[in-house]
Amino acid sequence: MIATALPSAPAGGLPAAARGSGLKRALALLVSFELWFALALYANSYKLLIGYQPPVDENIILAGVTVLLAIPILLREGLHLRALPTILAFALFVAWAAFSFAWTPSRKLAPVTLTYYLTFLPWALIGASFVLAANRERCLRFLLIVFCLSLFLSGYGLWIYLTEGNFKYYVQTVWEVKAAYQLWSYATASGAVIGFFFAIYAKFMSWRQIAFFSGFAVMISFLFVSASRGALIGTLLACLLFVLFMPWRLSRGRFELSRAQLVAAVLGLSALGFAAYAFVAGLEFETINRFRSLLREAANPELLLRPNRFRYYEQAVELFLRYPLIGTGLDGFSLFTKGREVYGTHPHNIFLEAAANLGIVGLGLLVLFFWTAVRHLRLQRFQADPLLLCAAGLFALHLFSALVSVDLARHYMLFAFTGLLCLRPPAARSAAAAVPVRLAAPTPATTRLRRLGMLWS
Repeated sequence: MIATALPSAPAGGLPAAARGSGLKRALALLVSFELWFALALYANSYKLLIGYQPPVDENIILAGVTVLLAIPILLREGLHLRALPTILAFALFVAWAAFSFAWTPSRKLAPVTLTYYLTFLPWALIGASFVLAANRERCLRFLLIVFCLSLFLSGYGLWIYLTEGNFKYYVQTVWEVKAAYQLWSYATASGAVIGFFFAIYAKFMSWRQIAFFSGFAVMISFLFVSASRGALIGTLLACLLFVLFMPWRLSRGRFELSRAQLVAAVLGLSALGFAAYAFVAGLEFETINRFRSLLREAANPELLLRPNRFRYYEQAVELFLRYPLIGTGLDGFSLFTKGREVYGTHPHNIFLEAAANLGIVGLGLLVLFFWTAVRHLRLQRFQADPLLLCAAGLFALHLFSALVSVDLARHYMLFAFTGLLCLRPPAARSAAAAVPVRLAAPTPATTRLRRLGMLWS
């Protein structure tokens, strides 16, 4: 079982008056930071479903609510010391991006991008690292909320596919948003990764394992028909990460796997095998069809001359070689490649984007930012702390997305799950490392997540 650092309870459990009724717990969840933070991350996807645009952008409203909820938490629990290097490294990157205004030719795109760098991205990073990663139980609730939000989206998406015949073109036509299917797919992919993780760690053949596997099956089915290649591949890679880094041991010359690992391996290999079979056999799944079109583009020289990822990658490398030190300036890529500022013209890879726009200095600062979070990942910690392994899987999913999709300013989910990598270690195993900079004295305790029925070997 995994232990978590939670506020201590009096001996013998909480008194009856302090336990609260189910209604009180439900009300507490409704005003919890983790619920509103998850809703804010999913706002763009659910806005498509609702079809209503409020007078004030919903992202600003929800971000403001989470800030108000975070302030008393930080005053009560203090700052999470483990997250400070990551936040400072991101501040250095943003400072260099702002400094690049001195030479960038962009006058329309660059101010918008810098606004995202100064608002939504640090909000996602600070909220996840200072509030969620500092409290393991709060982090766990956040993951379960994301699972539920994703399950609803995927179920509704499957219903659209079954009734309309094509999810991608239907949502683009109805909501008039070209990337609508991508927003929906990556939001669902996060829940699929969480569902797979909780299922393989749940008690074998328990109702919880069945429920999580059923949810995972719904979400992975949706990803096969949603037309998002990156979301499907990223989900399968994250699930493979769980299989590779789950606890194992060598004993008397034997390689021993847990039952959860065997179940995960079978399911993971089955999903990969089905994807490969669907690709070779020509099964009509929209996502598989788009994989075939990608291969046709890669093999056709005429198509490579048109705007596509392969061409963008090549142009980004060319610009980096021409301006290696400081780059073309923030969002200079569009002007240098098309002669004008066109929204959506970017390298479609955050590292190539940083290299082309901000040079080797900006690329180095971006790598430093991710390293400050990734340095917490160790094989020994994965085996002792599976909750960190779940955070690593979500980080891997959205990092893969950032290598093949939109520009860095729109990857707020990547920044949120990067912040989760600063997760506080289990108090029972690393009490010293778990102590944050505090404004009030901590009262750590050790508890087990029995209610979820998880077995951590």
